[in-house]
Amino acid sequence: MIQLRRVLILVLYFFLMLKASADIRNPDLIGRITGYVKDSLSGEKLPHASIQLFSVSANKMMERTIADKEGHFIFEDIDCGAYKIMTSYMGYHTKELLIEVDEENETFCLLLTTNMLNLNEVQVPGNRKLIETTIKKTIVNVSQNNTIRGSTISDVLQTIPSVDVDFDGNIRYRGSEKVMLLINGKKSALEKSLEQLPSDVVEKIEIFHNPSAKYTAEEMSGIINIVLAGRNKNENSTSLQLNAGDHNLFGGNIGYSLDLGKTELFVSAGLNHKTSGHIKNHYRTNRNHMAANSYSQCDLLQDKPNKGFLNTSFNYKINNKNYIGLSAFGTKAITLADRSIDYTTIANNGTIKQESHKNIGIEIESSSFESEVSYKTVFNREGQQLETFIKYSEFDDNHKMENRHFCTNLPELQNTVASQLNKVWYGGIEFIHPVSDSVFFEGGYHMSEQNTLNYFSSEIYNYKTAGWNTDRELDSRFRYCRHVEALFFAFNIKKNSWKAGIGIRTEYASTTQNEKSRSTRLNIFPTINFATKITDTNNLYVVYNRRINHPSAEILDPFANKYPDELNIYQGNPELTPEFVNSFEIGERFYGKRISGAFSLYYRYIRQAISKVKQACNDSALVVTYQNLDYATLAGCDFVASFQPFKWGEISTTANFFCTSLSDEIVNTTNDRCRFAWNGSISFQLRLPKAINCQMAGYYRSKLPSIMGTYKERWYADLAVSKKILKNKGQITFKIEDIFDSYLYGLSVNSCTGKEYLYSQQNLKKIDSEYFMLSFIYNINGKSQSKKTEKDSFYLDSFEK
Repeated sequence: MIQLRRVLILVLYFFLMLKASADIRNPDLIGRITGYVKDSLSGEKLPHASIQLFSVSANKMMERTIADKEGHFIFEDIDCGAYKIMTSYMGYHTKELLIEVDEENETFCLLLTTNMLNLNEVQVPGNRKLIETTIKKTIVNVSQNNTIRGSTISDVLQTIPSVDVDFDGNIRYRGSEKVMLLINGKKSALEKSLEQLPSDVVEKIEIFHNPSAKYTAEEMSGIINIVLAGRNKNENSTSLQLNAGDHNLFGGNIGYSLDLGKTELFVSAGLNHKTSGHIKNHYRTNRNHMAANSYSQCDLLQDKPNKGFLNTSFNYKINNKNYIGLSAFGTKAITLADRSIDYTTIANNGTIKQESHKNIGIEIESSSFESEVSYKTVFNREGQQLETFIKYSEFDDNHKMENRHFCTNLPELQNTVASQLNKVWYGGIEFIHPVSDSVFFEGGYHMSEQNTLNYFSSEIYNYKTAGWNTDRELDSRFRYCRHVEALFFAFNIKKNSWKAGIGIRTEYASTTQNEKSRSTRLNIFPTINFATKITDTNNLYVVYNRRINHPSAEILDPFANKYPDELNIYQGNPELTPEFVNSFEIGERFYGKRISGAFSLYYRYIRQAISKVKQACNDSALVVTYQNLDYATLAGCDFVASFQPFKWGEISTTANFFCTSLSDEIVNTTNDRCRFAWNGSISFQLRLPKAINCQMAGYYRSKLPSIMGTYKERWYADLAVSKKILKNKGQITFKIEDIFDSYLYGLSVNSCTGKEYLYSQQNLKKIDSEYFMLSFIYNINGKSQSKKTEKDSFYLDSFEK
């Protein structure tokens, strides 16, 4: 027995030594293979492509991996020798490449050619365009636009096709404010801090006209997804950017990327400051009260914001099939501002009856934080993967105001505090499964929990007691919670020259206001799409989907928490109910050697539409609130095109024409039911000798009728010139924002919802939008970057030839 045990131990020892000797390899004869998988025509990276590595000498497959969402792949610890790489991707021809691996790291760009017209991607071959169009979305490559360098994300959104920002800073897409903002493809509280985020942290912005069942149903006209810039794959680099300009503009950011093979790290941070201001003028005339007065108001604001951010991400490759990722993003902003308001009361004969003045000292402190943990595993079957994630974000905003109203001998003194704390939990699990070469399945589960607390307090100085008294009538606290759980699935079928998809998203949503249950809903949201090839360069698509828009905490809050201006008050409506939309769209995508673009017709039918309305509560004060209408319709068309007449020049243009129609008693008594408007943009890019790049962009929006009144037409133009320096490792950019100082908001109101007080009001708002800025960027790249750049240039060279 003892001898048998000794024999077993010796055998076990022998096998362990044999395995150890097999695992011991000369480190000088071990290499690494990395690279990207791209479309040979457009250069677009192909996510989740399958890559197999075969040994030429052994004539067998050694390893297999799946490219990540950026089309990047890696093989670690590869013995030196001859290999064959076989790359495959649905809808593309399989490609084989013979390579020789030595002790140096090898980086390859694998270019696949489509075996049919790719119905998803339509763009001009060559350099990455400022605007790219697909059936599912429009992509704006922010990093390619020098005219918005040094701005904020809010400024960037104003350059997006079919997007407009109104008098109050609300974002409209295709004429509708019902837009869902996502950060990196997921819900986030960071959407409330876009003014704090510099444009330089954005890589691209994606506009989903008709999102699939995978995406949240809480949108009406579309989804705007802001993709934050991260690290470049296979790079060890440091980047530095410095900005300076007038209006006391200065700031910068620094980023660091580290690639250790299985471990990837990215860190960036920045600080920015810019003094800005605006002037607003309001003039109101009452029409049905002969004894009523008219009111004139001039509002000046000068603010000095200081903004900072920190962005980090960490990715670890456990093996070729399992990946884990961690990320965190935080912002902080402290703003000191001075605001002054002059009030003038004018009698019917034109004489001034009363004048008063208010000074407001403002201190704003806001911060946001977001963190995410994700885990992904890929299976042996090509394209099959499972991903789970959990994300937490919060936004904390505090406004402190010291009001001094000089209307009598002794000024009225009032201190107010308005704060909001918004927390969002978001998590889910998503599964992708290719049923066959032509059938693709996607499904999953999402859960989100939103908790918003609005708080407002006020105190008034009492001269008799020489102390501050709490104003109980204005103190308020409003808490809003929404819990949503969703199951979704989608099937996509691809056959020859056509592609079809169907998806179902089922959502259970419950809401509470101040700890009292308000609603519990179970809804089903279908999505249907079909696309077909018309010619080799054209395809046609048709889409239908159903969506929902839940009213936010800001428009539900019944308390008037914006109180510095007592003649213009904002107040929510807690009785609002969600609005539902049925959306139809038909469009065409086209591309050629020099031109590409898209044209679409869309129609939205909105039931229980939520609309902003302005009411007069007396002959002087106006209240802006919200109301559910019977229904509303929105119809329009938009056009996006990129044209490259020469190798050294490119033109991008967009246009959107739309008409809205509202149906409700409040509409029929105050404003026209149908409203037409349009907006458009154009940008020019010239690549001049000596590595000089010149960009100019212009924007125009026509008069925009709404239930609030008619917004004044608006236009502006920006210019930027950049030059590569320091052996192309650096770039210097000079930018002029709003060249003609034409950025002006205007609103004209001719009636009111109330029958007792009918009035006319003219509002104008001018922002300090004209300024210049000088920006310097310097990149320090490692050896792997220079090698990658040399190999990636192949597809560009072939295009130019």
